[in-house]
Amino acid sequence: MAGSLVVASYKEGRRFNESEQEALLALAEHASLALTDAKTVDAMREAQRSKDMFLAMVSHELKTPLTVIMGALRTLQVHGADLPEELAEEMLEAGWKRGKELERLIDRLLQGARAELAGTEEEVLVSDLIAEAVRGFEHSRAVDVKGAPDVLVRMDKHAVLEILGILLENAVAHSPGHGEVAVEAQVNGSDLTVCVSNPGSLPEDLDPDSLFLPFQRGSAAQSSGVGLGLYIAGRVADAVDGTISVKSEDGLVRFSLEVPVRTTADILERPSLP
Repeated sequence: MAGSLVVASYKEGRRFNESEQEALLALAEHASLALTDAKTVDAMREAQRSKDMFLAMVSHELKTPLTVIMGALRTLQVHGADLPEELAEEMLEAGWKRGKELERLIDRLLQGARAELAGTEEEVLVSDLIAEAVRGFEHSRAVDVKGAPDVLVRMDKHAVLEILGILLENAVAHSPGHGEVAVEAQVNGSDLTVCVSNPGSLPEDLDPDSLFLPFQRGSAAQSSGVGLGLYIAGRVADAVDGTISVKSEDGLVRFSLEVPVRTTADILERPSLP
């Protein structure tokens, strides 16, 4: 039931005869058909908008690891002969790992897993997690890992890596010149906090909270993105009961990811390198 059609008369005691009632019923039926058609058209438009959003999200998620792969290949193409063998192998390894990430993303799409962003929890060292997240980005921009404890935690590793990949790509894309990108992680109780910062400032024409809405880009944006990265990161964070916040001060833009984790009682001690 969408509503009702009421017919009245200014004439007191007015009664509608049979032919008038049939005409009014026909009018009501036509109005009902028009409403149904309008709802159908609106549903089709909404389906088209959802499809466009889905395609844009897929394109963005595939673009993050592809950026690292293309950067590593281009560096090897131009400077391969002059690179130390160890560095060249490291870049190939980073490209291969990002290729595996692409494979994983495509598998998730084919399996229809995109509707359920949260995955399976697993144990991982925070230091290893951060090292894996920044691997490959350092070849296109200086990335300073200011801190990452050797603490074993249990969480959705792939979801956190997906978020950090977006935040790092965002930091690299919006850092002026060759500004350094910094990453810092810490575990406080049952929460893991990872901060990604880069030189610059937030767009003046955007409220910080609106950055996590789809298709939001400042008027001075120079990257080729469509404004979906932070929206996707926010959705994935929600799926693992996490939050992302942002602030700009002292010439730095700082994104902070906070996710709940389960920790072990002890910090794993690793032997120091000579």
